[in-house]
Amino acid sequence: LSLVLLAGAGLLSATLLKLSKVNPGFDSHSMLTAETSLPDVKYKTDAQQAAFYDLLLDKVRAIPGVLGVAGVSVLPLSGNNMSIGFSLEGEPRGEGVAPQHGEMLDVVTTDFFSVMKIPLKSGRLFTAQDDSAATPVIIINEAFAKKYYPGQNPLGKRISAGYNSDTLRAVIGVVGDVHRQALDKDAAPAMYLAYHQASYPGMTLLVRTREGAANVPAALRGALASLDPDQTLGRILPMETVLSTSLSRQRFSASLLGIFAMVALALSAVGIFGVMTAMVTQRTRELAVRLALGAHPRKVLQLVMSHGAWLAGIGIVIGLFGAFALSRVVAGLLYDVKSSDPATLVSVSLLLAAVALLACYIPARRATRLDPIITLREE
Repeated sequence: LSLVLLAGAGLLSATLLKLSKVNPGFDSHSMLTAETSLPDVKYKTDAQQAAFYDLLLDKVRAIPGVLGVAGVSVLPLSGNNMSIGFSLEGEPRGEGVAPQHGEMLDVVTTDFFSVMKIPLKSGRLFTAQDDSAATPVIIINEAFAKKYYPGQNPLGKRISAGYNSDTLRAVIGVVGDVHRQALDKDAAPAMYLAYHQASYPGMTLLVRTREGAANVPAALRGALASLDPDQTLGRILPMETVLSTSLSRQRFSASLLGIFAMVALALSAVGIFGVMTAMVTQRTRELAVRLALGAHPRKVLQLVMSHGAWLAGIGIVIGLFGAFALSRVVAGLLYDVKSSDPATLVSVSLLLAAVALLACYIPARRATRLDPIITLREE
């Protein structure tokens, strides 16, 4: 049982280590996040919402220690997602026509990709000229291009997506993929709209700062209050905290199984120690006779240890079968780790074997210190 739990904890720990090294598709270092939301009663039109965020971003850029700021409708890896229906050019669209497809969509500010350090693969990014008076445009990620435009150049293709399903938006750029839902899931196809062309009342601020810029959180609240005292800023969190929180399920599972494994390991060590102590007690006369006839204490030590190692070996073999059965249960929690990972199984087997031998050593050592004369006289 101890080996089964150790194997499960080892597999989940290996998964957690793998996930911590996954590239999310953006740079989370030295970045703060904060949610904002504008009430429809006060900011009724798209133009009012866009104008407010323009002023807010300008004020945040002026804060000492801020290297860049952007906004996004849904923060990646926050646990939230926004999907929207769309149709490709040439497919049926318009009022009363159901969209042909559905994928994730974000409304972003002009500097979103540069602040997040999401690479541009082809085409161009949004500029200040992509406003409500300009030609409607859209940016897609590589996963979207591969799925809907395999073997084609997506630049110039048109998509009807957004708040007016009859509007065709030209694809102006293709950017790198971002893990939006979870690090253990492949990056999904995604589309990006310029917020001047598709205003959104709720935005998450992304603020890239210099190292040690401790003044920024308070300054962010001050910048918002100076524009509208009635507005509040959500929790200000480092993007690295958001990444860490996205792994909470795997971390909890690994920790819980690890605790159970350590308890089982301790119980197995105590149990083996008790069994071996009882065995030495029962074979005291035999061991004393062996010593009296000239057996070297090392031979007695080996005799007791081999008996304990044999019992532990049987337990480990049985435990390995149990570990293979458990691997099917935890397979859904694993990432880039085989459920029967040889390195993990060998490691936990060696760990359990070492604990078992240590538990055997103490009674075995005690057996070598028997005084044959005293022991046989007592017997």
